[in-house]
Amino acid sequence: MMARLSQFRLRGLVFLAVVAFSLPLFLTNPFHYGLATQIALIAGAVVGLNLLVGFAGQISLGHAGFFGLGAYFSAIMTSTYGWSAI
Repeated sequence: MMARLSQFRLRGLVFLAVVAFSLPLFLTNPFHYGLATQIALIAGAVVGLNLLVGFAGQISLGHAGFFGLGAYFSAIMTSTYGWSAI
């Protein structure tokens, strides 16, 4: 039973990696590529927060703090140094 669950997780992880690496081949429009990137970043933050609050029952403002710090850094690098926001 445990080997079957482990094999199922491995297949899911391989499928996710294939989708993630092939996504730039299908998204040729920069808007759609940026949108997919934003969706992935927000989904990662939401999954981490769900694990902490949903399963552990703990309240954390650290997720919002780090997410906001990254947004602030991105805004400064885009406006001051001319980095691409995508």
